[in-house]
Formats: sequence, structure tokens, C-alpha cells
Amino acid sequence: MAQPAEEPLTGAQAMVKDKMYERGVPVPDYLFGMHTWPIAVGSIINGTGERMAGSDQLDVTFYGVGGHGSTPEVTKDPIVMACNAVMQYQTIISRSIAAQDAAVLTVGAIHAGADNNVIPASAVVKLNLRWFTEKTRNILLEGIKRINEGIAIANGLSKENYPGILMKSTVFPQVNDASLASKVNNVLKTVIAPEKIITNSLPLMGSEDFNHLVLGNNKTVCDYVIIGTANPADYAKAIQEGKRAPYFNHNGNYQVDLAAIPMGVQIGVTALLEMFKK
Repeated sequence: MAQPAEEPLTGAQAMVKDKMYERGVPVPDYLFGMHTWPIAVGSIINGTGERMAGSDQLDVTFYGVGGHGSTPEVTKDPIVMACNAVMQYQTIISRSIAAQDAAVLTVGAIHAGADNNVIPASAVVKLNLRWFTEKTRNILLEGIKRINEGIAIANGLSKENYPGILMKSTVFPQVNDASLASKVNNVLKTVIAPEKIITNSLPLMGSEDFNHLVLGNNKTVCDYVIIGTANPADYAKAIQEGKRAPYFNHNGNYQVDLAAIPMGVQIGVTALLEMFKK
């Protein structure tokens, strides 16, 4: 299947809500997927259990009172509120979540105002959260709400003007089935060197909505494989320099070694043919 909207983490759920199974798509026994990553071409990551984090994407809108930049005393500046919030949000990670528990809170964008001398009436902060447990997720969401309301109170806003939260997407951690991952790894030893099959790496803090195609369906087991796309020489040089990778996703310096394309096809086809065997 061709899944839309992978990046905002909404495509899989949209397909299910659009009644793909009621329309005749068979409920699968196995759900298999692949994603690129800047490890060396010819390497894969395919461990078991939790392999990718859960995620929330949300927008926080701070409401204020707009006005001229020369008279800030008659305004309530939502940009200042948003900046305060951005700094305070990070204390949720450092002071509310145990150091052994993985979590990330990223502010990806702040949208506010249009001119040098005008204080706007609102400011939007775009947040992305990563977590592995419902407990950690709740700490993040409750902390964000508490900080928002504290800033509103500090700025003398009435309750109806407290910041609003728009939840845009939520996905749960990607879990690889142990038996299916083992089956795939065993057959892939016929096409890539066994030592290039990485099974013991830590889970990625990146997220994927792939498993939401079958979430809650007890019939289906999943395996999600990370495929190397970095030039092997570039990767080896980066490791020698103490880096995790030569470049990273969503950065302008990202490069794909085109040898990864036929290699990825071979990996995918080999794994799928093995799954079709009784």
C-alpha cells in the first residue's frame, strides 16, 4: 500500500478512518515496513520490542492584547509569553521526568506578528513530543498546560484568554514482533553480511504511524526495518571522528548513496517472500 502523510504522522489513521478494511483491504497477518537512516548502505537495524517512540504534535496559541510597539504598557505581549513558555517547557524534561526515562520536547516553530512596531494579539508555538510510556506522555502534556496557565495568570489574563492547545496528531511507540523480526533477519543474512544486521541498538526517538494501520488488531504482527542509505566511506569516517552519523534526517546536508535503492529493494523483496512461506 502507498501510505500518505507519513511526516505529520496522520496518514495511517486517516486510511483506517476512511474504512479501508470495510472497503475490502484484507486485514494483514504481517505488517512490514522500511525507513531510511544514515547508517552505511548494506546495513540495517531490526531489533525487537519498542523500536521507535510515541509522539504528539500540538500547537499552543498564546492570546494577548495587541497594540503599538511604542506603548507596550497598554498591551499584553503574547510573544514574550511564548518565549517564556519555550524556556519553561524544557524544565519538564529536566525536572519532572526521571533521568532514566527517555523523552524529548521540541519547539519546531513560533509564528507571531508581521511588523517591527506592532505587538500582535496572539502567538503560536508548535511543539513535538517523544515518549515511550503513557506516564511520560501525561507528564509532558500536563506540564505544558500548567506552564501555559501560569504564564497567563502572571500576565493578568482572564480565564477565557488562557492559551489554547490544538492536538494535531498522536502515535504510539512502534513495537517489533520478536518472532517476525527474527525470521526476517535470518533470511536477510542471504543478501547482506550478518554483522551488518543490527539488533541490539537503542530504540530511535523518531516516530512512525505505520503500526496505526493495525493498532488493536490482535491478528497482525509488525516488523519495521531501518535501512542504511549513507555512503559507507562517509559513515566510517564519521564514526572514526566520534560522530553517530555523517549527516541526519531533515538537515540540508543530508545525502543518499544511490546504491541504497537496489539494496533496499532486495532487502524488502527478500523479507516479503519469506513472509509468504507457510
